[in-house]
Amino acid sequence: MDASEVARALTRIAHEILERNKGTQEIALVGIRTGGVHLAHRLARRIQEIERAQVPIGELDITLYRDDLGIRKDQPVLRKTSIPFNVSDLNVILVDDVLFTGRTIRAAMDGLIDLGRPAEIQLAVLVDRGHRQLPIKATYIGKNIPTSREEIVHVYDHEWRPVARTDMYAGYKANRQEDPEGLPEQFPMLRQVLDLTGMSQAMTRGWEAEDAIGAICANADPADRIEIVSGDRDLIQLVRDPEVKVLFTLRGISELLELDEAGVLEKYEVPAARYMEFAILRGDASDGLPGVRGVGEKTARALVQTYGSLDELLEDARSSEPRPGPLKGKPALRARLVESAEYISTMLRLVPVNAIAPVDRWRGVRDDDGLTALADELALRGPVQRLKAALDSVAEKA
Repeated sequence: MDASEVARALTRIAHEILERNKGTQEIALVGIRTGGVHLAHRLARRIQEIERAQVPIGELDITLYRDDLGIRKDQPVLRKTSIPFNVSDLNVILVDDVLFTGRTIRAAMDGLIDLGRPAEIQLAVLVDRGHRQLPIKATYIGKNIPTSREEIVHVYDHEWRPVARTDMYAGYKANRQEDPEGLPEQFPMLRQVLDLTGMSQAMTRGWEAEDAIGAICANADPADRIEIVSGDRDLIQLVRDPEVKVLFTLRGISELLELDEAGVLEKYEVPAARYMEFAILRGDASDGLPGVRGVGEKTARALVQTYGSLDELLEDARSSEPRPGPLKGKPALRARLVESAEYISTMLRLVPVNAIAPVDRWRGVRDDDGLTALADELALRGPVQRLKAALDSVAEKA
């Protein structure tokens, strides 16, 4: 759905909510973190524009109510629940961006009922993907988008040097050379081809492809299994078992390095959840990020292994008696870390993917005749024939 489709869907849902509940007197909106919170606020604004009345809004974190807590290897990240009103006797509309297996909504209902006894719980979702594993149905749906459990999503940069990042650090990707002549013109052609394959595409406005990928991962259903095919090491920070792994391109797609949590630990000797801190200290020449002066991969690894966070590292670097480890007896290293404190602070805001960025996702309808004609026009007959054969093979297995 593009931005205009989302706006129209939210307007329609707002009218449906008002009609079903006969106004705003007995309703409240509760957004499910993370994607549902933004939508709940947009819905509330739309309802206020229509009805000239404010609707109470809450934010619900369902982490501790998930049914996979006992089998997850990673520690859950708790976010704030903020519901500044009594839910009892209200018609509470849970709001989320995507309805998939239903397990997130089951967890949300458990969390809501712990806070009171609503008169009715309704559910508003922007997209219903199908594939339900629990008997849960949305009350209000922006769009039904039937999907395969095995889906390929092609993700684009909207801005490869986002202003939000260059405002933080002017040197971000400033070292990149101009695109080779003829390359930029190929991207619209690629989109034309993909539109005719019926495969999904995604982008987040004002940000990079890695941010869109991060947002997709953050909003994934616990039952989803995501494989990110990329040669961008920034995406290693997204790895988490069992949901997300990176298939790192070593030699095109003919040689891929599989990076789950164990793979990251084996290759870099730091946990995937700490890879970002390791990269900040070491630097990333491809992005124009120098890292801490004099700190290479070996030292960065030792520092991350020794300290629980970069704040803890800097605190020990400032100490006259550092703990036993890589800073002990290294006054020059401690001084370089202290002088880099502002740089490190900036990188802690710049390097993480923007996992709350709003993502535009779209897909065309497969049209083999149109694809063949476009392949002839663009002189891509061979690649397109191989692509169609691959799509047919996937469809047979689905």
